[in-house]
Amino acid sequence: MGKDTETILGIQTLILVGAGAILSAFLFHFMFKYADEKNLLMVLLTALLIAVVSIGVVKSLVYTFKQKYNKWIASILKLEGLLPHSLNFC
Repeated sequence: MGKDTETILGIQTLILVGAGAILSAFLFHFMFKYADEKNLLMVLLTALLIAVVSIGVVKSLVYTFKQKYNKWIASILKLEGLLPHSLNFC
């Protein structure tokens, strides 16, 4: 992985995405197992769990990004004149 990607993402982000991918793969395995057994309720519940895991990973990535780059984004928006002075990100 390149140096630029490493500095943008960080090790915490890579761990989070990796854990989400492993958990999703595990849930997909069980979803197909339940589909072979023709258990529609469990297939739907497993698909719902996959969606919940995905949303959780995305929300935590957004939170991490905002915590890391909040001041930087606010300073750029102020320089461009796009951020009102009454709105404070920091």
